[in-house]
Amino acid sequence: MKFPLKLKLAAWLISNQFKKKKNEFVPNADHNKAINDFASATNNPAITTTHQQKDGKVHFSFAGHKNHKDKSNPDRKTVFRWYSITKTFTAIGIMQLREKNLLSLNDSISKYLDFPNGDKIEIKHLLNHTSGLPQEGPELFSWSHSSKKNYIGTQSFLKQQLHSFKKIKHQPGTHYGYSNFGYHLLGAIIEKVSGQKYDEYIVASIIEPLGLKNTFFYRPKEQINFAEGQVESSSLYKLLTEHFYPSALEQAIPPTSISYFSPFEFYPNTLAASGLFGTIEDLYIFGKALLDGFLGQENGLLKTDSFSQMIAGTTAMTGSSQKWELRSGMGLKIGKSNGKTFIMTDGSAPGFSSALRIYTKDKDIAAVVTNRSPMPIYQILDAIG
Repeated sequence: MKFPLKLKLAAWLISNQFKKKKNEFVPNADHNKAINDFASATNNPAITTTHQQKDGKVHFSFAGHKNHKDKSNPDRKTVFRWYSITKTFTAIGIMQLREKNLLSLNDSISKYLDFPNGDKIEIKHLLNHTSGLPQEGPELFSWSHSSKKNYIGTQSFLKQQLHSFKKIKHQPGTHYGYSNFGYHLLGAIIEKVSGQKYDEYIVASIIEPLGLKNTFFYRPKEQINFAEGQVESSSLYKLLTEHFYPSALEQAIPPTSISYFSPFEFYPNTLAASGLFGTIEDLYIFGKALLDGFLGQENGLLKTDSFSQMIAGTTAMTGSSQKWELRSGMGLKIGKSNGKTFIMTDGSAPGFSSALRIYTKDKDIAAVVTNRSPMPIYQILDAIG
């Protein structure tokens, strides 16, 4: 079939225009020096960062080691644990169902789940951490499984833990109180409303549409490019390793040293709160979709008013550093750094730390992922943002 010359020319112009708009990846010597300084000061963990400026140029920087034995270096496709960045995916999943009129943020959770005080707690209270639920339950150390086939499932785990959440700490909607289990409830609601398993819904509705090729809940067999976790030894370390990282104890590590473990050594039962793995490259792609959404551009996730609602009516976060003036929205945080306001999601737990910032006014994106905790990830973002 032959195409008219005008049609060929039009196709060439569209293609050429797309290439011009495609993000340009360039090195940045200042960023490289900054994160290498952080790595050198903290036992050389792998640190990967990205920063997109408003001119469209994207900087990726790498430092440290993803593996302490062979001293191998991380790259754009090295997989880390994202931990609580998962909560933003969960919040977007809820907002997608809201856009389809399948639920309301004002719905009490008793509409979907049999849960103590469920008639008092609304979906929005779970999203912005004002539900009154504790952060964890007393049986925290049973909150993991070794493989997907060993997972009892979101609903079964919920029923198993009901006895631990009979009381709430305060009237829902009145105070901030971080709760991982609150986000597990959101995952259970996604399952009830969508008719899909939580992880399958997130993959089909967010991960695949955005083309996040190295973001997942369970390790693919072919995945070999990953960073091992680093945990500082302490009295808390022994407690954690007994339940989560048994292989680390077998190394007979002295109490003052660093322990190392595979990121795939366990999977959390609360997948909707902290289950995702990913790369700095995929975190950048996710951040770009968020930025486009807040700017009213096509993003493949949500309408702009849904993004706006996620950061409307934020609640002051207790216990967080006042330096960044952090406030909690629905699956996102608002803060300030160097005189600039940002929208943020982050995650940190034994072995890994990560954070993503969106600067809507300057159209900037900054992100960091590292295989160590604790780690000054906010200071790293200040240095590259």
